[in-house]
Amino acid sequence: LEIGEEIYCNVRKAPLFHLPNDQSVPIIMVGPGTGIAPFRGFWMQRKADIEHELTSRNKRNHSFGEMYLYFGCHNTTADNIYRDEIRQCEKEKILTKCFFAFSREPGIKKTYVQDLIKRNGRDIYKMIVKENGHFYICGSIQMASDVKKMLRHVIQSWGKKSESQVDEYIDKMKDENRLHEDIFGIAVKKLKERTKTAEQYHWN
Repeated sequence: LEIGEEIYCNVRKAPLFHLPNDQSVPIIMVGPGTGIAPFRGFWMQRKADIEHELTSRNKRNHSFGEMYLYFGCHNTTADNIYRDEIRQCEKEKILTKCFFAFSREPGIKKTYVQDLIKRNGRDIYKMIVKENGHFYICGSIQMASDVKKMLRHVIQSWGKKSESQVDEYIDKMKDENRLHEDIFGIAVKKLKERTKTAEQYHWN
Protein backbone atom coordinates (compact mmCIF):
# COMPACT_ATOMS: atom_id res chain seq x y z
CA LEU A 1 0.00 0.00 0.00
CA GLU A 2 1.11 3.51 -0.76
CA ILE A 3 0.83 6.32 1.80
CA GLY A 4 -2.58 7.95 1.46
CA GLU A 5 -4.09 5.06 -0.47
CA GLU A 6 -7.67 4.24 0.51
CA ILE A 7 -8.76 0.79 1.54
CA TYR A 8 -12.23 -0.57 2.20
CA CYS A 9 -12.98 -2.23 5.51
CA ASN A 10 -15.77 -2.80 7.97
CA VAL A 11 -16.06 -3.64 11.66
CA ARG A 12 -18.12 -6.68 12.59
CA LYS A 13 -18.95 -7.31 16.23
CA ALA A 14 -19.23 -10.68 17.97
CA PRO A 15 -21.02 -9.74 21.21
CA LEU A 16 -21.47 -13.35 22.37
CA PHE A 17 -17.81 -14.25 21.90
CA HIS A 18 -16.60 -13.99 25.48
CA LEU A 19 -15.64 -16.16 28.42
CA PRO A 20 -18.50 -18.00 30.17
CA ASN A 21 -20.13 -16.27 33.11
CA ASP A 22 -19.62 -19.52 35.01
CA GLN A 23 -15.84 -19.76 35.25
CA SER A 24 -15.96 -23.33 36.53
CA VAL A 25 -16.99 -24.86 33.18
CA PRO A 26 -14.32 -26.13 30.77
CA ILE A 27 -13.61 -24.28 27.53
CA ILE A 28 -12.00 -25.34 24.27
CA MET A 29 -10.51 -22.65 22.03
CA VAL A 30 -9.72 -23.36 18.37
CA GLY A 31 -7.86 -20.57 16.60
CA PRO A 32 -5.38 -21.17 13.78
CA GLY A 33 -3.28 -18.26 12.54
CA THR A 34 -4.70 -14.84 13.40
CA GLY A 35 -7.65 -16.66 14.98
CA ILE A 36 -5.59 -16.90 18.15
CA ALA A 37 -6.01 -13.16 18.81
CA PRO A 38 -9.16 -13.21 20.97
CA PHE A 39 -7.93 -16.26 22.86
CA ARG A 40 -4.86 -14.39 24.01
CA GLY A 41 -7.32 -12.02 25.62
CA PHE A 42 -9.08 -15.02 27.16
CA TRP A 43 -6.00 -16.45 28.86
CA MET A 44 -4.87 -13.00 29.99
CA GLN A 45 -8.31 -12.46 31.54
CA ARG A 46 -8.18 -15.88 33.19
CA LYS A 47 -4.73 -15.11 34.61
CA ALA A 48 -6.01 -11.80 36.01
CA ASP A 49 -9.06 -13.54 37.52
CA ILE A 50 -6.90 -16.18 39.20
CA GLU A 51 -4.49 -13.59 40.56
CA HIS A 52 -7.40 -11.53 41.87
CA GLU A 53 -8.84 -14.62 43.53
CA LEU A 54 -5.53 -15.37 45.23
CA THR A 55 -5.11 -11.83 46.56
CA SER A 56 -8.74 -11.17 47.45
CA ARG A 57 -9.52 -10.64 51.13
CA ASN A 58 -12.77 -12.54 50.70
CA LYS A 59 -11.41 -15.75 49.22
CA ARG A 60 -14.17 -18.05 48.00
CA ASN A 61 -12.06 -21.02 46.88
CA HIS A 62 -13.29 -20.35 43.36
CA SER A 63 -12.92 -23.22 40.93
CA PHE A 64 -11.73 -22.43 37.40
CA GLY A 65 -12.58 -24.82 34.59
CA GLU A 66 -10.06 -26.43 32.29
CA MET A 67 -8.86 -24.31 29.40
CA TYR A 68 -7.69 -26.10 26.24
CA LEU A 69 -6.12 -24.30 23.26
CA TYR A 70 -5.86 -25.67 19.72
CA PHE A 71 -3.61 -23.50 17.58
CA GLY A 72 -2.47 -24.05 14.01
CA CYS A 73 0.16 -22.34 11.87
CA HIS A 74 2.65 -23.15 9.11
CA ASN A 75 5.67 -24.09 11.21
CA THR A 76 7.30 -23.72 14.60
CA THR A 77 9.60 -20.82 13.71
CA ALA A 78 7.78 -18.55 11.26
CA ASP A 79 4.40 -17.73 12.78
CA ASN A 80 4.11 -19.43 16.17
CA ILE A 81 4.66 -16.02 17.74
CA TYR A 82 3.02 -16.70 21.13
CA ARG A 83 4.79 -20.02 21.73
CA ASP A 84 6.79 -18.86 24.76
CA GLU A 85 3.83 -17.03 26.30
CA ILE A 86 1.61 -20.08 25.81
CA ARG A 87 4.16 -22.39 27.38
CA GLN A 88 4.48 -20.04 30.35
CA CYS A 89 0.70 -20.05 30.77
CA GLU A 90 0.78 -23.85 30.78
CA LYS A 91 3.50 -23.79 33.39
CA GLU A 92 1.44 -21.43 35.56
CA LYS A 93 -1.69 -23.62 35.08
CA ILE A 94 -3.53 -20.77 33.34
CA LEU A 95 -3.91 -22.94 30.26
CA THR A 96 -4.56 -26.61 31.00
CA LYS A 97 -3.28 -28.02 27.71
CA CYS A 98 -2.16 -26.60 24.38
CA PHE A 99 -2.06 -28.46 21.08
CA PHE A 100 -0.19 -27.25 18.00
CA ALA A 101 -0.93 -28.18 14.39
CA PHE A 102 1.74 -27.42 11.77
CA SER A 103 0.85 -27.57 8.09
CA ARG A 104 4.28 -26.72 6.64
CA GLU A 105 6.75 -28.13 9.17
CA PRO A 106 9.69 -29.85 7.39
CA GLY A 107 9.84 -33.57 8.05
CA ILE A 108 6.43 -33.69 9.77
CA LYS A 109 3.13 -34.82 8.28
CA LYS A 110 0.82 -31.91 7.45
CA THR A 111 -1.58 -31.43 10.38
CA TYR A 112 -4.56 -29.15 10.90
CA VAL A 113 -6.50 -28.28 14.06
CA GLN A 114 -9.39 -30.54 13.06
CA ASP A 115 -6.95 -33.47 12.98
CA LEU A 116 -6.02 -32.76 16.59
CA ILE A 117 -9.68 -32.50 17.56
CA LYS A 118 -10.31 -35.94 16.08
CA ARG A 119 -7.26 -37.33 17.87
CA ASN A 120 -8.46 -35.94 21.22
CA GLY A 121 -12.09 -36.84 20.66
CA ARG A 122 -12.55 -38.60 24.00
CA ASP A 123 -11.44 -35.55 26.02
CA ILE A 124 -13.44 -33.14 23.87
CA TYR A 125 -16.59 -35.22 24.19
CA LYS A 126 -16.17 -35.34 27.97
CA MET A 127 -15.62 -31.58 28.27
CA ILE A 128 -18.36 -30.50 25.88
CA VAL A 129 -21.09 -33.08 26.45
CA LYS A 130 -20.50 -34.55 29.91
CA GLU A 131 -19.34 -31.32 31.54
CA ASN A 132 -21.37 -28.79 29.49
CA GLY A 133 -18.27 -26.96 28.32
CA HIS A 134 -17.97 -24.12 25.82
CA PHE A 135 -16.47 -24.49 22.35
CA TYR A 136 -14.93 -21.47 20.60
CA ILE A 137 -13.85 -21.15 16.97
CA CYS A 138 -12.03 -18.16 15.52
CA GLY A 139 -10.53 -17.90 12.04
CA SER A 140 -11.32 -18.45 8.38
CA ILE A 141 -14.69 -19.61 7.15
CA GLN A 142 -13.25 -22.79 5.59
CA MET A 143 -11.41 -23.74 8.76
CA ALA A 144 -14.51 -23.12 10.85
CA SER A 145 -16.56 -25.36 8.58
CA ASP A 146 -13.99 -28.17 8.86
CA VAL A 147 -13.77 -27.82 12.64
CA LYS A 148 -17.55 -27.90 13.08
CA LYS A 149 -17.74 -31.03 10.93
CA MET A 150 -15.12 -32.66 13.15
CA LEU A 151 -16.93 -31.57 16.31
CA ARG A 152 -20.05 -33.22 14.95
CA HIS A 153 -18.05 -36.37 14.22
CA VAL A 154 -16.65 -36.42 17.77
CA ILE A 155 -20.10 -36.02 19.34
CA GLN A 156 -21.59 -38.66 17.07
CA SER A 157 -18.84 -41.26 17.41
CA TRP A 158 -18.08 -40.93 21.13
CA GLY A 159 -21.72 -40.40 22.09
CA LYS A 160 -23.03 -43.08 19.72
CA LYS A 161 -25.61 -40.62 18.44
CA SER A 162 -27.57 -40.49 15.20
CA GLU A 163 -27.29 -37.58 12.75
CA SER A 164 -30.57 -36.13 14.04
CA GLN A 165 -29.39 -36.44 17.66
CA VAL A 166 -26.18 -34.60 16.79
CA ASP A 167 -28.24 -31.86 15.10
CA GLU A 168 -30.31 -31.53 18.26
CA TYR A 169 -27.25 -31.33 20.48
CA ILE A 170 -25.54 -28.69 18.30
CA ASP A 171 -28.75 -26.66 18.36
CA LYS A 172 -28.84 -27.07 22.13
CA MET A 173 -25.26 -25.75 22.39
CA LYS A 174 -26.23 -22.70 20.31
CA ASP A 175 -29.35 -22.07 22.39
CA GLU A 176 -27.27 -22.25 25.58
CA ASN A 177 -24.58 -20.02 24.04
CA ARG A 178 -21.93 -22.74 24.37
CA LEU A 179 -20.88 -22.79 20.71
CA HIS A 180 -19.13 -19.52 19.86
CA GLU A 181 -17.90 -18.43 16.44
CA ASP A 182 -15.93 -15.43 15.22
CA ILE A 183 -15.39 -16.16 11.54
CA PHE A 184 -13.38 -14.26 8.92
CA GLY A 185 -14.29 -14.06 5.24
CA ILE A 186 -18.07 -14.42 5.39
CA ALA A 187 -18.64 -11.08 3.65
CA VAL A 188 -16.06 -11.95 0.97
CA LYS A 189 -17.70 -15.31 0.34
CA LYS A 190 -21.15 -13.71 -0.02
CA LEU A 191 -19.72 -11.10 -2.42
CA LYS A 192 -18.15 -13.83 -4.58
CA GLU A 193 -21.43 -15.75 -4.61
CA ARG A 194 -23.37 -12.66 -5.68
CA THR A 195 -20.79 -11.89 -8.37
CA LYS A 196 -20.94 -15.44 -9.69
CA THR A 197 -24.74 -15.36 -9.77
CA ALA A 198 -24.71 -12.02 -11.59
CA GLU A 199 -22.23 -13.33 -14.16
CA GLN A 200 -24.32 -16.44 -14.78
CA TYR A 201 -27.44 -14.30 -15.21
CA HIS A 202 -25.59 -12.03 -17.66
CA TRP A 203 -24.35 -14.90 -19.82
CA ASN A 204 -27.72 -16.61 -19.79
